[in-house]
Amino acid sequence: AQIGEEFGGRDHTTVINAERKIETMLKKDKQLKKTVDILKNKILTK
Repeated sequence: AQIGEEFGGRDHTTVINAERKIETMLKKDKQLKKTVDILKNKILTK
């Protein structure tokens, strides 16, 4: 619920659906996954 609030007051279902969509996109698009992995690494190592 808190995540949804941070994104314009979205509800739990909207957040879950968005998460599933992103997971599907990451499985299908290797370049997108690579980009996300690089960004996650940069965020987590600072």
